[in-house]
Amino acid sequence: MRLYILARVELQLHALNCAGSTGHFNKLQEAYIIKDGEVVPCPVISGNALKNYHARAFVKEYVSLGGKKLHKRHFVDQCRVTKEMLSKDFSSKEAVEEDIVRNCAVCDVHGFLLAEKVNARRESLVKFSFAVPTEDTIARKLTYTIVHNRVSPKVSQEGKEEMMIFRRQYASAIYSFASIFDFAGVGRSQYVKEEGGVWRGKLLVDEAEAALRARAAVRAYTRVLSGELGANTSRALPITRVRQLVAVVAKSLVPCPMHPFYEDYVRDLAKLISKYSDRIHSVLVYDSGGSLIGLLSSVEACGAYYEVVEKAEQKILELLGEAP
Repeated sequence: MRLYILARVELQLHALNCAGSTGHFNKLQEAYIIKDGEVVPCPVISGNALKNYHARAFVKEYVSLGGKKLHKRHFVDQCRVTKEMLSKDFSSKEAVEEDIVRNCAVCDVHGFLLAEKVNARRESLVKFSFAVPTEDTIARKLTYTIVHNRVSPKVSQEGKEEMMIFRRQYASAIYSFASIFDFAGVGRSQYVKEEGGVWRGKLLVDEAEAALRARAAVRAYTRVLSGELGANTSRALPITRVRQLVAVVAKSLVPCPMHPFYEDYVRDLAKLISKYSDRIHSVLVYDSGGSLIGLLSSVEACGAYYEVVEKAEQKILELLGEAP
């Protein structure tokens, strides 16, 4: 059981994913996309950045829901797993996984790698693509540089405080990204199979805790969609508007929908919904322009992007058997 997220978000005047500085110039991350056979440079927000900020949002949502199973270092400084976080020494990767998953919701949902003494890893249940400008806007000029200055403590020969000039690159574009959340795997082992029946991992936490973690992971998408998805927001909080948002709640495996980077992704999505209707529990759609709804059938239209997230949470709880 999986949740597929397809999003188009307008981000204006942002510096969310910088590549570092050269002298007094702060540059945005840039990558290359193929458009009509041509290789085109464009600003991007890496999947690593999106996943990082989803994890941060997940912690906030999990705690607000009453969750208590977190490694303190994750909550304080987002540090990776170390052997000191284990409750005791273990001799097998299965025992390490069980200890970590039971004691930390972040490690459960976002995965971990422990390469000390016993090598153990957990694949993330949440996956993100890069966020890239949509296909129809990618060829335009999307980045620009603004000159800033701040007062330096140094004093000039004339006895005046000097101004320190620096330049920062910004971008404005309609970004598209995709994400997958394997909510059926929350709280379950990736090493040990559950006894009997079809393949799925052994449950390592109680069902109520697993449902709580799944709820928090879904709710964290709201923060990412609202612009909390990168750095440099204290002085350049993006001017944000969600253009389109699709949430596909699948009760069994379906092919990944086409990335919303492509102009014709909706047509491909319509074919997927028709072909795999017996595997799809629900499709929730928000479109600020209204054109998306007419191209899709058997979907539930929502009046706001956060309504899509809220309803996706309800549908997932139904499938997990934890509906209130």
